[in-house]
Amino acid sequence: MPKFSELRNNFTAGELSENVNARDDFGRYYNGCRIIENFDPRPQGLASKRKGSSFLAETKDSSKLSALYEFTYSSTQTYAIEFGDLYARFYTNEARVLEDAKTISGATQANPVVITATAHGYSNGNVVVIDDVVGMTELNGKEYTVANVTANSFELSGIDGTSFTAYSSGGKAYKIHEITTPYTQEEIFDLAFTQDGDVMYFAHPDHPVQKLTRLSVNEFTLSEVEFLKGPYTDKNKISTDLITHSGGANEGDSATLTATGGHTPFSSDHVGALWKLESSSDEAHVKITGFTSSTVVSIENKSDVAGSIHNVALSTWSEGEFSDVRGYPRAIAIHEQRLVLAGTESAPQKKFYSKSNADYENFEAGTNADDAFTVKFGSLLGDPIRWILSDDVLFIGTSGGIFRVRSSNNSAALTPTDIDIKKHISQGCDILLAQQVDSSVLYVQAGGQIARKIGFSLNSDKYRATDITIDADHITGTGIVETNSQQIPSSNLILVRKDGQIAKLVLEQDQEINGWYRYTTNGSYESTAIIRNNENKESIYTIVKREINGVTKRYVEVIKPNYDNDDINAIYADSSLTYDGTKDATLTISGSTATAGSAVFSSSDVGKWIHELGDNVGRAKITAFTDSQNVTIEVIEEFSAASLSAKSWAIAIKNITGLDHLIGEEVVISSDGATETPATVDSNGEVNIPETSLPGSIIHAGLAYTAKLSPMPIESITLQSIFGSTQGKLKTIDSAIVRFKETRGGKIVVEKKEENQKNIEIPINARSFKDKQNKVVPLFTGDQDLTIASGYSRQSLINIESSEPQPMTIQSITFRGTVND
Repeated sequence: MPKFSELRNNFTAGELSENVNARDDFGRYYNGCRIIENFDPRPQGLASKRKGSSFLAETKDSSKLSALYEFTYSSTQTYAIEFGDLYARFYTNEARVLEDAKTISGATQANPVVITATAHGYSNGNVVVIDDVVGMTELNGKEYTVANVTANSFELSGIDGTSFTAYSSGGKAYKIHEITTPYTQEEIFDLAFTQDGDVMYFAHPDHPVQKLTRLSVNEFTLSEVEFLKGPYTDKNKISTDLITHSGGANEGDSATLTATGGHTPFSSDHVGALWKLESSSDEAHVKITGFTSSTVVSIENKSDVAGSIHNVALSTWSEGEFSDVRGYPRAIAIHEQRLVLAGTESAPQKKFYSKSNADYENFEAGTNADDAFTVKFGSLLGDPIRWILSDDVLFIGTSGGIFRVRSSNNSAALTPTDIDIKKHISQGCDILLAQQVDSSVLYVQAGGQIARKIGFSLNSDKYRATDITIDADHITGTGIVETNSQQIPSSNLILVRKDGQIAKLVLEQDQEINGWYRYTTNGSYESTAIIRNNENKESIYTIVKREINGVTKRYVEVIKPNYDNDDINAIYADSSLTYDGTKDATLTISGSTATAGSAVFSSSDVGKWIHELGDNVGRAKITAFTDSQNVTIEVIEEFSAASLSAKSWAIAIKNITGLDHLIGEEVVISSDGATETPATVDSNGEVNIPETSLPGSIIHAGLAYTAKLSPMPIESITLQSIFGSTQGKLKTIDSAIVRFKETRGGKIVVEKKEENQKNIEIPINARSFKDKQNKVVPLFTGDQDLTIASGYSRQSLINIESSEPQPMTIQSITFRGTVND
């Protein structure tokens, strides 16, 4: 029976479909996996367990849907916007955006608690965060709904403070910044957007275009855009359909439009619409402000009205393209310094271009190169425009195909007299927004289950759309509800599936890397936003629907993109909180006294521990509090020196607080790198590290998730040239050499498909006799030779799994086995 050795050291083909299980004749088979779940295939070929998510906040109303959108003002000021039912809230630097603080001067031990804050300016229903209270510390770090406001006080709705510690002094209240929007929870996933600087435009087919403006680091406003001088429909062509302007004739004046000649052009849904009147020499622009009848409306003049128009019955007039009658754009983009709008219900194939030079809200039409203009393109199917995307050309997505728009010579900018539109791609799109990933445009095909990549073919001189789900046709599940893209640390397309999983595509075209993988969690992902942080790295903000202690909750959580595995970055639990006791102050140990170089201690530190960080093992228990710089200690293990530098020591704890969002749930705990026994969060939002364990200086606690990587069924390349394919032949995996990088814990699982046979589980990375017994098992980098003895099977299915809150990176797997020839 021949022996074989097979190396798998490249996982960039990603998770492949069962439909290619027999395709051991092409290279991607050996670079792919049948399962890559909660692992990130990295462009270098290795695969790393994804980071866990940090809990930020519950959405405003967990019973309703919310969606996330990204707002980028600069490389250092980026925001995630939580759109919910008729509201929006904001996050930046992994925290809520809060308004300026109001000073607290009192808090009652009453039911409910009453806060005194002079001239706070709050209203009933506002939500505030309270911090820095001395005495009644139970209030700190939590959010509350404001009720029964007076000029200088307000209640914390539903908060019984009768058992709280008495208020002593200080405290700040911060209102959560929130704005009103016109979008219901049913509409928030259908928004299209584009941005320039501190202004972001939103389009939705049932609402006027809205403009989100950033006024300061913690203040935004949302307002309806009042477009100037258009766009308008074609001019009226019926000579007997007349409209007369009467009343004020100056810009800003109130006036009236009256229709005569038998036509009835107006309805109540025209309120807010623009209208244009023309004589042989002049034109006037007005906005309808009130409806009287189908022949009479009130208006506001948006320009001066010339004598050739005022009080004259005119047959030359045009209706505004955007109104409750005609609908509003569903697609929006900024292209060549113009705002481009498209996809209204009444004009589904029209595109409206603003004036150029970033005059985005001016739609005054003309024939000059910088004038606004409207273009209608033809389609055999009459397909409505679903999205538009600006690249080196403008792409238009419809259900029947993708169109390319450029100037006729492909070098000059678009103008009213030079625009070339051609249909290049027959595979039409879904309503989901297209994304740019690694210089390519990617979109979801109509039907929601195939993703395509647009590329230019020199042979055909046309753009083409390649199916990038061809060998992973399962990856979109039953359909996609949202698209997004990420560029750092690698280029990714992100698809949120209907079943609550995330499908990600890593795409690095220069390296011929194209691989899918999936994120799952204890709940359902519903929305994502990719936000660049102040370290110029992109974090994945998510809204996750979870069942917590039998109640539906929706949380905003963030997954950091780094692969660092020092104690503070090693977050491998979902919806987690982190305790970091590291102190940025020097510490001097003298007998039973510890003196810090700055104010770091508080009276609540009594009973906690001081730990020396790194490889040193110095430990002491705090037994008494003197002041913010001095405490009495009992030394348990000697410190490496009498003086410790800043950030080389920490205050360690065993009681983890603040997990109110996970009350009643079992959480996994990583404490200074050690995996602790899972614990259930009590009614106070607390869990304890077991008495037999050391206190923790840096602790992560959250929900468990499993990362799983399973190579494609083992088929021997080396034996093919001698014996032909090994498919269908009995084979056994005798052992595997797995090359790990910065890994702690995990197991190999041999799947048994035969009846009455159990899977084989082999633990990996156990403690070595060389390891210090009072320190956590160090991260392992190197080869582990694991005996498997899988037994004979026609398909050898091996999984590598990690369910502990610990890192794992797989660089290669070498399988050694035998084929029963």
